[in-house]
Amino acid sequence: MGAIDKSTGSLLLGSWVNGMFFVFNMVQLSRYFQEYNSRDPPAIRWAVAVCFATNIAATVGLWAGVYLETITHWGDESYLERQDFITPLYCITTGIISLVVQTFLISRASKLYVSAPVLFRLWLHA
Repeated sequence: MGAIDKSTGSLLLGSWVNGMFFVFNMVQLSRYFQEYNSRDPPAIRWAVAVCFATNIAATVGLWAGVYLETITHWGDESYLERQDFITPLYCITTGIISLVVQTFLISRASKLYVSAPVLFRLWLHA
């Protein structure tokens, strides 16, 4: 079993770190909905909700993958050589979140571009 300790250990540690960030994400989401929800336009509220729902899917998928690799298929090296649903799920959820966030950032940058003096001052300070 020593040969798979590195892959299984890093997967377990990564799931713990993901869980900590997920709790932080839930705290920030509750703060957002308590303080800023009424002030933001519906598109931003939907973007926040889509990112959070996608993050739930990614986190649950990661925990299910950790369970499968460390409990259900412990010692089955042939299972560890296959790519299950974890990698495609992680890639899809990361892509969805990236698409939403980059769209938001592009919309903000375009608003800055309209006021060129603000953009020029930001560029000077960078």
